[in-house]
Amino acid sequence: MRINRKLIILFLFISLLPLSLTIFMTFFIAKKSLTAQILKRLDSLATIQKHRIENILENNQERLSIFASRTQMRLILKNFHTNPDKDYLKTLNRILEDAIVSIRDCENISILSTGGKVLASTNYSLIGKDLSNEEYFKGRLLKNNVDIFVLDEVQNLRMYLSSPLYLEGELIGVVVVKSTANKLLSLVKDYTGLGETGETIIARQDERGNALFLTPLRYDPKAALKRTVKKDNIEDPIIQALNRKERLYTDAVAYHGEHVLASTRYIKEAGIGLAVIVHQYEAFAAIKRLRNIFVILLLTSSIVIIIVLSKMSKVVAQPINKLSHIAHMINEGDLSQRSDIVSKDEIGDLAKYFNKMTDTLVREITERKSTERELVYLNMNLEKRVAEEVEKNRQKDQIAFEQSRQIAMGDLLVNIAHHWRQPLNAVGMLAQNIRDAFNFNELSKELLDRSVNMIMDELLSLSNMLNGFKEIYYIRKEKEIIDFSGLIKNILDLLKNYLSFTNATIDTEIQKGIEAVGYTSIISQVIISILTNSLDTFVERKVADGSIKIRVTKESDGNKTLIVISDSGGGIEEEILENIFDPYFTTKFKERGRGLSLYMSKTMIEMAMGGRLAVRNTIKGAEFIIEI
Repeated sequence: MRINRKLIILFLFISLLPLSLTIFMTFFIAKKSLTAQILKRLDSLATIQKHRIENILENNQERLSIFASRTQMRLILKNFHTNPDKDYLKTLNRILEDAIVSIRDCENISILSTGGKVLASTNYSLIGKDLSNEEYFKGRLLKNNVDIFVLDEVQNLRMYLSSPLYLEGELIGVVVVKSTANKLLSLVKDYTGLGETGETIIARQDERGNALFLTPLRYDPKAALKRTVKKDNIEDPIIQALNRKERLYTDAVAYHGEHVLASTRYIKEAGIGLAVIVHQYEAFAAIKRLRNIFVILLLTSSIVIIIVLSKMSKVVAQPINKLSHIAHMINEGDLSQRSDIVSKDEIGDLAKYFNKMTDTLVREITERKSTERELVYLNMNLEKRVAEEVEKNRQKDQIAFEQSRQIAMGDLLVNIAHHWRQPLNAVGMLAQNIRDAFNFNELSKELLDRSVNMIMDELLSLSNMLNGFKEIYYIRKEKEIIDFSGLIKNILDLLKNYLSFTNATIDTEIQKGIEAVGYTSIISQVIISILTNSLDTFVERKVADGSIKIRVTKESDGNKTLIVISDSGGGIEEEILENIFDPYFTTKFKERGRGLSLYMSKTMIEMAMGGRLAVRNTIKGAEFIIEI
């Protein structure tokens, strides 16, 4: 990317970042303030609507109580029960007709017997009917009820008010008032302060616990006593209201699926939930317009800044581009290039220093070529000497490698012979037992089968042992993931006879899940060599109940794996400790020397594995540390 573009991007970032942050903070604060204002208005409206509903119910309660308390009406009803004369019923009808005039929004008043039969009514068609199964009668004989909602024959919302009639403590009947729901309907249709999308929702729980709307909805005029919202739809504010949660909501989902802001109330006496809502898209319309203005402002500012910076960047970038071209030509080998830029600023100083640097470079190149010619002559002789020394070292390494292979093969053969001795002895004894049994006529089929099975088991053990030695002494070309748990288990299986011979014990402590990448065979041979040296030391020094501990762990930084092998053999003499890894160095007699020497072990660990092998004395004996 050219420098003028970089300058434009840099200056654009520096200039637009504060503007963007300012716009973002302004938008955030404005949205937060607007949300608070809307919620405050919804909360006030919810409180007002709750009070209005409570006033409607209280007025209905008061009017019902006044009517039900008329002594004359109750005396006549009592007399009718004592003497069922139809004149009493006519008198009750006149009382009802007079009363209906004084009760606002009242459509019908009826007096029912305690069994639910209509005794008197302003609607003569109801007289004599049994209304005991109606909601306003069932289970409502003990208290006044002013919150019973029903739909009439033409699906208009109506309210029933009912009250038990007592005289001298005796229940003598029930008065039922059928009323319009005009006040409640005018309440929910009042959208003052709710804009084009807001509304007041009133609901009550049905027999299943769902929210049953009691009044028409703004977006569903036929919802009254027909439409419900399931009780598990907790995102709907009306469900929260019926759960007695009087709160403010900034992202609720109303019955029509729209995201809304809402305020909820609960009218405990009537079991009615109330929610005042307004759609988010309408509530935040002003803030969205403000956001669009901000976006246009930001884009306009960006365009203006880019145009101004394009003009300015050319003035700054032109001399720098010229210097860049001269540097490119010098890099291509044209050392005659010089800058002709003259100015009294940093770019002028840069051009002057650039020319001086070029002159110095020409001088140094001339001197370097002279020195290179001298070095060529010296290198011709040096390469010959280096080649001779490399050939000598290669021959030494080849000899050491051949010796290590011979030592490893010898170690393999000695270990195989050592481990095969006991199984072969067992096979020989079983063969002799078969021959003796045959000679003494004691060879039965059962004895023959058992002896043959035992011989086959011993031969299978010998085969598995060969596979184990092959796995340990076979060197793969590619590195692999080393499983230390399985590796050490195989080694201990191979050395179990030698362990029983020396009466020594080996304890292991392997960090869980530890792994490393390398050659399993090399690690196995080195560990076997160290363990064999320790066991030989127990035999030479007659150490009773010798012990060896193998600990595999990670370094504190987690990069290196450590294999620490410590024994209780008394340690290595200080005068030979520093020479223990020298080539051809041994402390054993010739006939006892087997396994890889410590020199070869160290060479294999450090050269093939890129690790480290070290030794030190502890209080009880020697401790070898393998780091890979």
